Amino acid sequence: RKGGRAAAVPAGADPAVAERLRAWRRERSQRDGVPAYVVFPDSTLHELAARRPATPRALRAVPGFGPTRAERYGDETLEVIAAAKDDPDVLT
Repeated sequence: RKGGRAAAVPAGADPAVAERLRAWRRERSQRDGVPAYVVFPDSTLHELAARRPATPRALRAVPGFGPTRAERYGDETLEVIAAAKDDPDVLT
């Protein structure tokens, strides 16, 4: 879906968390020189925004966030979710 708009946040997903994750994913993918979906696809982003995991174990329980993603992106993902929960009115 090159050049397309990101999918709407589904019901149950926190829009502030989703927006923060989307912005971080874009920055991280650019830093790594990979497409954003390599960091995690939209479906995983929506699950993260709905579940809002706070621990590495909860993060690994999110569909699409297996051991490799947890190792590579887990700590930063949890930080982004925590920051969005602490300050949900400020979108990046």
